[in-house]
Amino acid sequence: MMWAEQEIKAPDVLGKDYQILVDKMKDTASQLKNLKKSLKHTKTQKTGKMIKGKK
Repeated sequence: MMWAEQEIKAPDVLGKDYQILVDKMKDTASQLKNLKKSLKHTKTQKTGKMIKGKK
């Protein structure tokens, strides 16, 4: 999702409604990126606990 960090502007011809959708899409992509980081962190913690429990 490299495009999520870029400035995205809808053409004026399409109207304000389209820009609202584009902004919502970027916000959703940002939320997904944060969720992915959170899940990765949780997975790392659980894996670490499992390894410590086996030793």
